Amino acid sequence: MLNIKIKSSYRSFFGKLSELVSSRIIIFTYRIPDLNYYYVLALSSDPRASKYMNNLIRQDKLLRKSKIIKLNHFLLRDLLVIHGLKSTCEFHKLIEDNNVSLLVPYTFYRGIREYNVIGIREDLEKYLKNVKSYYGDDLVEWQRYEDLKTPELIKYMLKNSMLSVLMDKLTEQEIKVLKAAYYGGYFNYPKNSRQSDIGEQLNISKVTISIHIRKALKKILADVLDIFSFIN
Repeated sequence: MLNIKIKSSYRSFFGKLSELVSSRIIIFTYRIPDLNYYYVLALSSDPRASKYMNNLIRQDKLLRKSKIIKLNHFLLRDLLVIHGLKSTCEFHKLIEDNNVSLLVPYTFYRGIREYNVIGIREDLEKYLKNVKSYYGDDLVEWQRYEDLKTPELIKYMLKNSMLSVLMDKLTEQEIKVLKAAYYGGYFNYPKNSRQSDIGEQLNISKVTISIHIRKALKKILADVLDIFSFIN
């Protein structure tokens, strides 16, 4: 298995979008065999992403360079959902031509595309050589996993899952307070700790602890309920 990061985004609409938004963009791309098109689904938790999308769509040259023939987007509250079709996808063609498999989803973050591919050693080496040739040797970082261990795959898939889109909305302080509250038994019934106990542990006032917990839970529940409503 290879973990690859490509720093160049000039050929990609989503790479350019990722330079503008503050969150990761999680992307699923699938080839439609009968039509020879590629279906793309992308997610971003940056509430400003919709505005950036509208600005980039007006740049017809960027759409044509990215081989995008159809693109739509909508908001589930502040979760941006993008979907569309590409006439071709050089990124996926490199994968297909070199007989390796892409682990989906993959991500863009601040112009950097990160993904994992799996295959036999010879095919992975050939693929890596062609990726460096296409994007530029100095723009490609990679790491090889000699043994394909299940925990590594699970960590990668969780890191780039819908969970990470939700977590992008939480501030570092909110995550810190939630972790302290959860592991301290604050959410148990009956409670094993109070907000004042968490505040003392983190050197934060009880009122601030309450605010962080309520804000964090509201963000999580808002997205969970919106997605639940949309798929049901």
